[in-house]
Amino acid sequence: MIEVLEYPKGEKTPYLLFDGNKGILKIEGRCIPEFAKLFFEELNILIDKYAEKPQEILDVTINLEYFNTGSAKELMTLFFKFLKFPVKITWCHEKKDEDMIDAGKDFEQILKTVLFTYQIVER
Repeated sequence: MIEVLEYPKGEKTPYLLFDGNKGILKIEGRCIPEFAKLFFEELNILIDKYAEKPQEILDVTINLEYFNTGSAKELMTLFFKFLKFPVKITWCHEKKDEDMIDAGKDFEQILKTVLFTYQIVER
């Protein structure tokens, strides 16, 4: 049984929910924490534990309005962990948010084997 991790949405941090038992990870909101590595630390630990006995698929939803460079680095670290087990990523973006679309495509191109789906959202 994997621990459930849930952080409420803050002024500079996104809502985060990881439930390894259900195979769900959601990150939603603005991700501009002062210390991104610290913000993602517990999630990274749990994802490593999850990788030992993953569900059939981890359903990941990334619905960020904005993220800073430190967060991009931590997201990439997280995404590389996804290469160890089946995962699908839903990358959410506003209809004309080219920066967010490009960011998702950059992550997808780096990872190569991880399935990304793009979903238009209204904020």
